[in-house]
Amino acid sequence: MKRLYFVLALLMSLNTLANGEYVLYDAKGKEISMEKMFKEAQQKSWIFFGEFHNSSTIHRIQFLLTKHLHKIHGDKLMVGAEMFESDNQEIINEYFSGIINTKYFEDECRLWTNYKADYKPIVEFLKEKKLSLIATNVPRRYAHAVHYNGLDVLNQLPEHVKQLFLPNLPIVIDTTLSSYAELKQMSMHGGKFMLEAQAIKDATMAHFMKKYWSPGKVFLHLNGAFHTNKYEGIISFLPKDWLRKEMLVISMVTQKDIQKLEEENLGLGDYIFCFEEDYAKSH
Repeated sequence: MKRLYFVLALLMSLNTLANGEYVLYDAKGKEISMEKMFKEAQQKSWIFFGEFHNSSTIHRIQFLLTKHLHKIHGDKLMVGAEMFESDNQEIINEYFSGIINTKYFEDECRLWTNYKADYKPIVEFLKEKKLSLIATNVPRRYAHAVHYNGLDVLNQLPEHVKQLFLPNLPIVIDTTLSSYAELKQMSMHGGKFMLEAQAIKDATMAHFMKKYWSPGKVFLHLNGAFHTNKYEGIISFLPKDWLRKEMLVISMVTQKDIQKLEEENLGLGDYIFCFEEDYAKSH
C-alpha cells in the first residue's frame, strides 16, 4: 500500500511539471511519458542524466528520479555528480558523517552558483537517507592547466596527487567520436587544448564511477548533456564490460518548436527532454 501511495504521489509531481515547457521523446523522436522513463530507469545499473546546468525544471525532475530510485533500490543507490570535484570527496564524507556542519561544507567545496537552488535538495536528501554522493569531476585547476598547456602538464604533478584525484594517465582520446571530432576542429582553429580539457573531465568522471561502483549498486550520474550525448564522452572511458543494455542516457535539448524532435537531436539519448528556448532558468 505504501508503494502505491508513493507511485500516486510521484505521478502527481510529474504531472505538475508537464506544463508545456518541454516534451519528452525517446531516441527515435516518439513522444513518451515520464512514467515510462522512470520505470525503465529503475531497471538499469547506470543512469546518466544529462542536463543544461541552469534549467530549474530539469533539476526538479532529477530530484524526483533520485527519490524514485531510492524508493526502489534503497541503500543500493549512489549518486555521482559533475558538480563536485574529486578533491571534494573527503569534505562530502565529513559532512555526511556529521563531522563538519553545513557552513564549512558549503564554504570549502567550491560550489556552483546555483547549488542552493538546484543541487542542494538532492545533496540533503542523500545525506538524510545515508546514501553516497560521489564527487567525480576533475579539480578545476587541473582542467584549466590542461586547457592552456595540454595533457602533458599533468605529468608534472606528484604521483600521490595523480592517484588521488585523476584517472590513470595517459588517457586515450577517441577522436572519431562525433563530440570529440567537433572539439578537435575547434582546437585547430584557436581553441588551444579544448579537446584535451574536455576529455580529462570525461575520463575523470568515468574513473570515479568505476572506482566507487560495485555489482548490485545503482549509479545515477548527473552531468552536462554534452558529456554523455550519443553514449560518448564519459561513457567512452568506461570499462568495456559495462554493458550498454545496463545503461540509460537521458539528455536535454532546446528548440524553437518543441512539437517534433529535430533530426539533429535524434539519438542523443534514450530519452530526450526537448525544452522551449526560453525555458525557466535558475541563473
